[in-house]
Amino acid sequence: MCKNGDDFGCEYDLKPFYRFRLRIRKFLSIFNGVLKKVKYLLMNKKPYTTWIEISRSAYQHNLRFFRKKIPSATELAVVIKSNAYGHGMLEMARLAVEFGADSFCVHSLDEAVELRQAGFRQDVLIMGPVPLVRLPLVVEHNFRLALFNLETLRVLENLTQKMKKPVRVHLKLET
Repeated sequence: MCKNGDDFGCEYDLKPFYRFRLRIRKFLSIFNGVLKKVKYLLMNKKPYTTWIEISRSAYQHNLRFFRKKIPSATELAVVIKSNAYGHGMLEMARLAVEFGADSFCVHSLDEAVELRQAGFRQDVLIMGPVPLVRLPLVVEHNFRLALFNLETLRVLENLTQKMKKPVRVHLKLET
């Protein structure tokens, strides 16, 4: 609105408009900076600045140490759940087999299936719960399963009879 009330030939006070325009420009500048950072993170597959290095010789020494401490007929199982605790499940599985491990322990059915798909034929114990509808995969792939409840045991019993294939289980008991 014009200072003198007449809109024709009037001088407007444009300072608020310019201040608003400056705020918009500043916001857009900040927003563009954020967008560039997000784009970088999405485009760069490894934006991390930390890493871990595994010593093959130390891992070999550790597995051979335990192998010597147990009777030769005793199974040596390597726990590689949760992506081998961030070290890379398949990489650690390859090393474990190379250095004498007999079997693997994982948390989920998906991890066990990933091992099979990668070509590992060793025994695999699934230590976490498996949904009842996915239990046929456990029997089909000959995985071992930690049992937490009777319901899973009953479903497995029916499955093994239908599929005419046994399944090995480890009972988890609360004492």
